[in-house]
Amino acid sequence: MKQDRLKKMNSMLKEIVGNCIIEQTLEIQSDFWLITINDVELASDMSYLDVFVSSLKNSDKLCKTLANYAQMVKEAINKNITLRKTPIIRFRYNNEMEFSTHLINKINSLEIE
Repeated sequence: MKQDRLKKMNSMLKEIVGNCIIEQTLEIQSDFWLITINDVELASDMSYLDVFVSSLKNSDKLCKTLANYAQMVKEAINKNITLRKTPIIRFRYNNEMEFSTHLINKINSLEIE
C-alpha cells in the first residue's frame, strides 16, 4: 500500500477507533481516569491495526480491558470504511506519557542557583 494512502487510512482509523472507544468505554473510564488513543498503525498488508493507548491509572490492565472491545471496534470500522479485509485489532500500551512525566519531575527537582 502506498505511504500516502496508508497515512490517510491511519488518520481515518484513528478517528473511528477513538470515537468508538469513547462511546463504548464510558462505564470503565473511572477505572483508568482518562483513556487516550495516542496513535494507530495499520500494517501495510492491512492484516493488523495496532492501537497505541495510555491512561492515567491502572495502565497495566488497560490493554487487556480494551481487548474486550476489539470486536466493537472492528464493527465500527466496517460500518464507516469499506475494506478488502478487516484488520485484527491489537491494543498496545504507549508509555511516552509516563516517560514525559518522569522527565518533567526530574527537571523540576533540579536546584538552579
